[in-house]
Amino acid sequence: MGNRARSLVAFATVTILAWFVLAACASSAGPGRTYVPPAATPQSSGAPAGGGIANEIDLVETASLQITNPAGQPVTTITVRRGQTYHFKITNTAGFVHNFYIGKVSDLEADNLAKLTGVGDFSSGTKEFDYTFSDTSAPLGFGCMVPGHYQAGMKGTFTVQ
Repeated sequence: MGNRARSLVAFATVTILAWFVLAACASSAGPGRTYVPPAATPQSSGAPAGGGIANEIDLVETASLQITNPAGQPVTTITVRRGQTYHFKITNTAGFVHNFYIGKVSDLEADNLAKLTGVGDFSSGTKEFDYTFSDTSAPLGFGCMVPGHYQAGMKGTFTVQ
């Protein structure tokens, strides 16, 4: 087999392998996902302590500067109900500082921490807080306000129903 034929075979092999890798990694839902908290379910007396909380939202902040659900899927939109209180559990798996705040998108973009609600800087573990979606006069969002993180994409919006 000549050099040209070997080159074509090598190119075809690399192309096919690249296609398989991309197909395995692809997601039909696109880069962002809407997170809808599970419906409230009554706790049974056998439920573990702290488990089964109605309106609980679990999020993970990662080393790749993403906010994901516990399964590792990026979360860019969270659907909530007006007037409902939600219990947020924010887990930092990055090994460096993250935080998590909720507020008007304009306050998040202006880094106006005084008008935001959430958890301050922490480098590991899980932090929890409650938030009631009562003021929906302006678009609400969430994000990590560590310098550079929000701008890098650690942010999202709420769809209030």
